[in-house]
Amino acid sequence: MFLIRTAFWLGLVVLLIPVNPADLGEGQQPVSTIETVGAAQDLLADFIKVCDRKPEACEKGKLALSRMGLKAKEGARIVYSFLDDKTAPAGTSVAGNGAASDMVTTGSVN
Repeated sequence: MFLIRTAFWLGLVVLLIPVNPADLGEGQQPVSTIETVGAAQDLLADFIKVCDRKPEACEKGKLALSRMGLKAKEGARIVYSFLDDKTAPAGTSVAGNGAASDMVTTGSVN
């Protein structure tokens, strides 16, 4: 989720940076910030209506986002466990009894 938010905010900042008209190629016209905001609003309004037009695409999107969230959570757990093992004093483990508390299983989510 962090990467999606970061990409959103960076994209928004890039859209708001003014462009020097001398840097535009032939046939390109400068677009104002107000026109950019209007186009973004139209795009968002159309994006919201996609679930009405194609409910199966909306369901697949929800499933894909759910799987991404599960994979991100599992990845964070693995990294946390790895870092915890590396920073623990010698002779101890996460479980405190010499054995890891969770088995790490990898594979595809179906």
